Amino acid sequence: PPYVQLSSTNNTPIESFWRWKRNGEGHTLKHVILAGTDSGIFCPVDEIHVQVFNWLWPPLVQERLDEFREYWNNHRLSRSKTKILPTGKSPRHMLTVPKSVRLDARDCSVYVNPATVHDLRQ
Repeated sequence: PPYVQLSSTNNTPIESFWRWKRNGEGHTLKHVILAGTDSGIFCPVDEIHVQVFNWLWPPLVQERLDEFREYWNNHRLSRSKTKILPTGKSPRHMLTVPKSVRLDARDCSVYVNPATVHDLRQ
C-alpha cells in the first residue's frame, strides 16, 4: 500500500513532533486566520486582502519553520547502545562528519550543480 498506519509509539520522532508543533503554533496560526475571516478583518475574496496576506504571513511562517529546522538539525540524539542507527550526536553533525559517528559511514549525498537547478526553474 502507499501508506502504512502505525501506532504513535512506533512512529518516528519527527513525525510525532509535527503533531505537537501543529497543535501548538500551527493551531494558533490557523485560529488567527479563521478568526480574522470570521470577524471580517480578512476577506479571502478581496484581492487586496489576499495580496497583503501573501506579503505578510509567508515570511513569518517561514521564519518559525527555519527556527525549528535549526533546532531539530542541531539537537543531540540520546545515546543508546541498543540502537543500530547512530546516537549521541546531532543530525547535522552526523551529516557533516559521518566518520565521527561510524568508521564505516560514507557520504551518500547527491551533488547537484546550482546552475542546473536555476536553469530548470526558468
